[in-house]
Formats: sequence, C-alpha cells, structure tokens
Amino acid sequence: MLRSILTVGVMMVLASVAGAADTLEVWDAGTGNFEMYSGFGGVGATTAEQSIGSSMLLGWGVARGFSAYVSTALSADGNFDQTETELDLGAFGTVLDTDHLDLDLGLDMVAYGPGMSRMAVVPAFEVNLDHGPDLVSYGGFVRGAARMAGREVGGDEVRRHTDFNLTLGTYLTLSPRRQLVLEYDMTFHNKPEPGTPRVQRGAVALGYNVLLSQRLELISEARFQVPQEDRDGDLGLLVGVIAALE
Repeated sequence: MLRSILTVGVMMVLASVAGAADTLEVWDAGTGNFEMYSGFGGVGATTAEQSIGSSMLLGWGVARGFSAYVSTALSADGNFDQTETELDLGAFGTVLDTDHLDLDLGLDMVAYGPGMSRMAVVPAFEVNLDHGPDLVSYGGFVRGAARMAGREVGGDEVRRHTDFNLTLGTYLTLSPRRQLVLEYDMTFHNKPEPGTPRVQRGAVALGYNVLLSQRLELISEARFQVPQEDRDGDLGLLVGVIAALE
C-alpha cells in the first residue's frame, strides 16, 4: 500500500515547492518515516517569477492510528533570493477507519517568517471514500485545513486571521505499486489583503506515485496554478522520496 502524508501547513505557504498530491495515512505504530521533496515552480517564466525549494519530514507512528512528525521547508525565487524557511510540528490520527470511509484529523504548529518570529496553527481533516479497502482500486477524498496566523494591519498592530484551504481529490490504483492522484485546491480568506479575492483559486495537480520497494516510494507531480485576477497561471514540477524506517 502506498503510504505518505501531505504536510498541510507547508503546502499552504509553499504549494509549488513542497508536499505532493497523495492521500493521508498514519504510520504503523513503532515505525518511522522519512520524506524529502524538491520542486520548481514557474516553468517558462522569468527567473524572478520562478520558485525553487525543498522540504524534509521525519515522522513516527506513536500508537495505533496516531502519528507525529517534524518537518522543515526552504524556498526562494529563481534568482536564489527572498529565502523563506518554515518549521512544522504536527500530529494526526485516524478517528474513523472502515473499508470504504475514513476520517483523519490533524494539527500543525508552524513557525515561519524572519527569525522564525511568526507562528501559525493549522487544524486539518481528511475524509476518504474508497471503493475497496486499503486504497486497492479507486476513490476520492476531501481535505480541509484552517490556517490561523497573525497579520500586520497598520503600524505595529497585529491581528489574527484565518485562511481555509479546501482540496478535492481522486485516486486510481493502477497496480499494487503504482497510483495516480488528481486534486484541485482553493483557499477562502476571511479577511483578505487588498487586491486579494476572498475565494482564491489554487492549482490542479496530477501525481504519479510508484512504490519502488517495501520501504521506498517515489513521488512525482505536475501542478498547474489556475490563473486569477491577481496572478497568472504557471506550471510547477515536483519529485520526492518516502522511506519507511524500522
């Protein structure tokens, strides 16, 4: 079975360069998980409009149906300038596990900004509808994440705001070792910045994930950012590896 996690907190800030199109699954109790992704956004754009970055995650199956992890992400523009760094502490667990319906809940604490001086709290959920158990055939999923963070509103005043990210996806398991994933996301801003629409269209992502061995999975993805009034569309590419540790 293909096992991986979408690091929700990182994805909402660095969607073009971190994380990957995949379904959310806890790790077996007492086992570890290592993940690393590298991505490039803005194919065909000028270097200043491009983005490049990488993320790394180390997780652990704490108990049956419950996992925790720490991850970090780095990104910059195509000129290797304007670097951003994040540190993410997260946990998630399965509260409903059946052959055809699953519900996972998660919580991330994210430090970001200059000198890691800012923080975001990201509660999240994922609902899976599966034709067969253990993702053996095809199915769909809905993922939601509410990112609560602070924003400067004038002078030194900072107020809390919430952005809600919604992802709709479907998967098709081609064989026990190969899986296709298609997903689309959008973000709802409760207090958008000037010039930012309240509902912001996200990206369409197509992932092709291959289990190379019982402990190693190869992740690949093409992600097209949907054009909107405040930004142009662009294409991003991502590759990653997921290794099970025992």
